[in-house]
Amino acid sequence: MRRVFLFALAGTLACAGRPPPEDFVLRVGVIEPMGEVGPHADAGGAALAGDLLFEPLATPRPGGAASKFLRRWERLGPRRWRLDLEPGVRFNDGTPVAAGDVADAVRAQGMTVLSTTPATVEVEARGAYPVEVDLAFATVARRTATGWLGTGAFAVESQEPHRVVLRRVQPAPGRIARVELVGCASSREAFARLLRGELNGMASLDRALAELLDGVPGLQVVRGTAPSALAAWLSPRLPAEERRRIAAAIPVAEIAAAARAEPCCSEPQPALPLVPPGRPLRIGYPRYLPEQPRAAIALRRALGARGGEVVALDLATWVRASANFDLVVAPMLVRPPGVEARYFETGGQFNVLGQSDPAYDAALAAGDERAQEEELRRAPQAVVILRRERLAALDARIQDPVLGDWGIFERLPEWKVAP
Repeated sequence: MRRVFLFALAGTLACAGRPPPEDFVLRVGVIEPMGEVGPHADAGGAALAGDLLFEPLATPRPGGAASKFLRRWERLGPRRWRLDLEPGVRFNDGTPVAAGDVADAVRAQGMTVLSTTPATVEVEARGAYPVEVDLAFATVARRTATGWLGTGAFAVESQEPHRVVLRRVQPAPGRIARVELVGCASSREAFARLLRGELNGMASLDRALAELLDGVPGLQVVRGTAPSALAAWLSPRLPAEERRRIAAAIPVAEIAAAARAEPCCSEPQPALPLVPPGRPLRIGYPRYLPEQPRAAIALRRALGARGGEVVALDLATWVRASANFDLVVAPMLVRPPGVEARYFETGGQFNVLGQSDPAYDAALAAGDERAQEEELRRAPQAVVILRRERLAALDARIQDPVLGDWGIFERLPEWKVAP
């Protein structure tokens, strides 16, 4: 009966008056707080806006990285690189992107700028991992008196605490002209407004909500693969041998199925070693992905007598609070290749639990990937549970939309809208 109601409601909305494609507006519900739009926003509506306003120096793609700004990047030493700039790239107000803008982008990622010319920027990378990792996070932007300038297809038209409006810089008939990011208190509120026709887009759908929308007239569910995975992080206060034995005993397939709210498993799973004896292990998780509490509870169950309390951590303070837990269920990037070093290297940007392994650091500095893998097997720092799936609900008039390999909406400027 509920499904019939959803179809009837969506069918009624589909018959309502619609703007022509050249005036098409995509109104996307996002979970607040919205955040401040800028090149370094990493959550909420501000991060979605960033997909359309700003571009990284090198965008991760299957099989490599693509760059709008660099002709090439050349290694001059273990951590020293020369970036050859592509001429003619402009911000969306028409001003040229200069070597200084590229230098600012890499400095923001902790790289040291050694020299610049109008055509090159020479840098020293912070870590020994592939420079493509730093370039993927280095966003080209310029701050002005009225806000941030980017090089993307859209610019900010207006920003309020609960709504951000983006307009396409250059007319593109048959494509999305404006994007409105509308703040919602919860995913349930966003979903309800989607069904009422107040919104025609919703990013980061839960699988259960996505299943309700499959086949509903006027809307489509779009799936993609995220560059991140859900992982169980092992505290450095646990000895290396204990971490190894705990990691070996974790039933990854079972926990992944629980995280997805699916049954497990279609095939018999191999027998695993027993969890080593010891005190109960406290498990924490930051509360912003629906898979995390399910995975954390399944992990506690899998640890048996060693499964301790499971605690939801506040999103604003979870990094600091993680030091008080033995395991933390949280996302980690698995693309671009080499990005895991940002989590495992001593002092790495994403090394939130403070792990430090001199043998791993030495293998990383030497560029010895086999030695890195062997050290992580000997003294694991995290266990990957599942590769995350991206789910979005979009207006059915958008033809064959593809979610981005990096930012979820990075491919949106290419999407076509049916007449």
